[in-house]
Amino acid sequence: MTAKYSIVAFFCEDIRTENNGKEIMIGILPDNLRVSTIPGMMGKICMYVRCHFDPTFELKSLSISLKTPTDEILSESKVEEEVIEKGYAEAGTTNNLIVGIISRMTLAPFIIKTTGRYVATANVNGESIVCGAINFLEQSSANES
Repeated sequence: MTAKYSIVAFFCEDIRTENNGKEIMIGILPDNLRVSTIPGMMGKICMYVRCHFDPTFELKSLSISLKTPTDEILSESKVEEEVIEKGYAEAGTTNNLIVGIISRMTLAPFIIKTTGRYVATANVNGESIVCGAINFLEQSSANES
């Protein structure tokens, strides 16, 4: 692995866990989503964040947040130290080339106060990295051009 880490966020309608532990993302949302009215609402929106770290990278802290176009923090979650330690331990015992850490976030109901880009950010050891975004557009703007 050449980069020290790679983090990506997916937005979807639901995340479900099967009996065998596998996870299913239902209704993966596009980068640009048109909504009928602003302000608007979705029953819920989920964010699935997959983090990969080089096993030699010293991960001290990791948190994930979702912000509105006006920089309001809608949700923020700190990945617990035990989860980080478990990821590194599993990578070591399986001789894996990456340390995998998954974070999930569910916002229900999800209020869309304004059009624009809602940004998912990972904070790695104090460094902020954009890992995903969803851009909400008002339906009428599709007919204007």
